[in-house]
Amino acid sequence: MTVTAFSYSSTSINVGQVTAVPTKIITGTAKSGPTYSSSNTSVATVDSSGKVTGKAAGTATITISYTNYDGTTATKTCSVTVYAKVTITAFSYSSTNVDVGKTSAAPTKTITGTAKSGPTYSSSNTNIATVASDGKVTGKVAGSVTITISYTNYDGTTATKTCSITIKNSTMIAQLSSNNYGDYVNYPVDLGIKSAGNALEDGSVPKTDWRIFYKDSTNIYLIAADFMPNSKNPSNVFVSTSGSYVSYWNSDSSKIPSATLTNKTNFLFTKLSKVSSSNNNCKAVLTLLDTSKWSKFVNSTYADACIGGPTLEMWVASWNQLYPSTMVYYDAASTGYRYSTSSSDLTSSWDSVGYTSLKDKTGYSNTLYFTHKSSWNSCNAYWVSAPSAWSGYSGRAVCLAYYNGALSSASEDYNAYGVRPVVCLKSTVSAQKDANGIWQLQ
Repeated sequence: MTVTAFSYSSTSINVGQVTAVPTKIITGTAKSGPTYSSSNTSVATVDSSGKVTGKAAGTATITISYTNYDGTTATKTCSVTVYAKVTITAFSYSSTNVDVGKTSAAPTKTITGTAKSGPTYSSSNTNIATVASDGKVTGKVAGSVTITISYTNYDGTTATKTCSITIKNSTMIAQLSSNNYGDYVNYPVDLGIKSAGNALEDGSVPKTDWRIFYKDSTNIYLIAADFMPNSKNPSNVFVSTSGSYVSYWNSDSSKIPSATLTNKTNFLFTKLSKVSSSNNNCKAVLTLLDTSKWSKFVNSTYADACIGGPTLEMWVASWNQLYPSTMVYYDAASTGYRYSTSSSDLTSSWDSVGYTSLKDKTGYSNTLYFTHKSSWNSCNAYWVSAPSAWSGYSGRAVCLAYYNGALSSASEDYNAYGVRPVVCLKSTVSAQKDANGIWQLQ
């Protein structure tokens, strides 16, 4: 007789796995058989029915034999490879925190044994994070997911291991550019602006009380979306108020509350040290810059400090980023700051440049800088936290952003100006923009 075919449904098996009986085809008639043998019983054994049992990793040759009536034998062989089952000894990511919209590096994994297939990866919640075929995780929304790595063994079993990943909203500052200046932020400090429902110059009603005004390399600064009601003023800053929105000081320096310059690393007042601290205008501005006076507007979860209005440095930096074709220039001396749309103006007499018009410039329509284009609730402008060098009120002029599109100045006791506080957010604050275009702090 002749053995024309001898095979197993699978010639790759795991240690401990038992195959099905083999398929065999013979011609003729045998005196006896079949019998089976293994070339290496330490790797695989075979029983009388031909079933092979894996013992250790390696390869064994299985032989089927028949005995003919004349004493000869008919044989055929089949090679079977035995593999150790996969064990995943390590599975991890270089960081278990992934920002929304970002993708992780591929994971590190260590296995023993040999898999039939894999690895494959799965996420416990694909609404929060997805995982690619190479194991890289992409954050979708904030939350936590379990990433599972799987290998399939030759016997059909699987080896798995998991790793928990936290999806976080990326730091707000990493997401922002100057294109976001003017965006509304749900910063949880109430100024009574949104609730009042008053429209800005463009007809829009503020979505929140705070808007993004500027960002530097480490922090984001929010400004009040409109004039703040003077009922919200902190104590010991202004000398007098008028109507619902006007706040001002007094020409008598003894009546201006004492103040200390704090948080020098924030708010960009880089030129203030040039101004004489004995000037009335400097004393008034210090009450705006003394962050201890404005601490009631600091939510410590999200913010580091607050001042009573943007510094000239910050106002100009914000404007110049959005409108580089209409640059504003400034400097300071003992009498205060001067500013102009022409850098050459800063070389002339120090008391001559205390007014620069932006009315005919594109940015004048931006309510981030000029919330109204006419007197509003007796407010003609808002105070800018910088003394002015203008000689019209020598040593007393404070900078303003005026409704007519001017960076201007007026005496500290003029009762026609309001306040727009500025908050410095923590550098670590995370946020996500919602469907209404409002940044929700995390």
